[in-house]
Amino acid sequence: MKKHSQNKRIISLIAALIFFCTINGCKKEEPPKDYLAMVNGQPLTRKFLATRIDTSNLSKHELKEFIDNWIETELLAQEALKEGIEYEEDFIFQYHLNSRKLLAGKFLEKKFSDTDFLPSSKEIEEYFAKHKHEFVLDYNIYKVNQIVLSDLRKAVDLRNTAILKLDFKNAVNQIVKVSDILDLRYDVYLKDFDELPYELSEMMETMFTGEITYPIDLGNGKYLVTQLVEKYSRGTEPKLNFVKELITERIMQSKQQDYYKALVNKLADESDIQIKELD
Repeated sequence: MKKHSQNKRIISLIAALIFFCTINGCKKEEPPKDYLAMVNGQPLTRKFLATRIDTSNLSKHELKEFIDNWIETELLAQEALKEGIEYEEDFIFQYHLNSRKLLAGKFLEKKFSDTDFLPSSKEIEEYFAKHKHEFVLDYNIYKVNQIVLSDLRKAVDLRNTAILKLDFKNAVNQIVKVSDILDLRYDVYLKDFDELPYELSEMMETMFTGEITYPIDLGNGKYLVTQLVEKYSRGTEPKLNFVKELITERIMQSKQQDYYKALVNKLADESDIQIKELD
């Protein structure tokens, strides 16, 4: 009984040490050069941040928000250590359970990344043919090309050139300077209840394929020109290209679920599993 108690104490100490190093970083005397914040000598580094979130397009406001959240967590965690919460049995159990879940998740993530779940064109076509009724639209959808310019004259020239040459993209390349473009989007989809400028929403209902709007004044020196590429009316079945991405996602999810079940069953067959009968 005494030996069991000693073992339990050792396990508790090990778990506490792992936890302490995880949140406390096994502190060094000198702080790392790339630290972003520090709480009682415990640093938050750019390297650590990069392992948690994608920092490539992070704004200063978003970075500050993450740092503030980290500081709050660190303050509370350090106080928890002072009170010895890391030695409490319920914490050790929860920490152990979470670490096993993390391990399982990382293993599954690795197996998924090593496996190709991307469906073939044939699989996508067969799925679409079988489930076509599921994609019947309950709203209008417009496939459009759009550009927002800072110069009204250029916007008018662009519209006229695109109409004459019947090619929106080439007209943009010929007429517009990069410095004049405030926004440019090709082949995007808009729903009839999207937040569209009032003038544009009125036009879309009656526009024909290929038609180009006159420049719409958005205010603040911004002028919007839109070309209708395709229209999918409410109550109709969309073309395959419109729902191809959604179908691909559905098939991949289904394949991943099947892979997961097969993997778990295989591991269970190869393992010694004992389940005690419940009273």
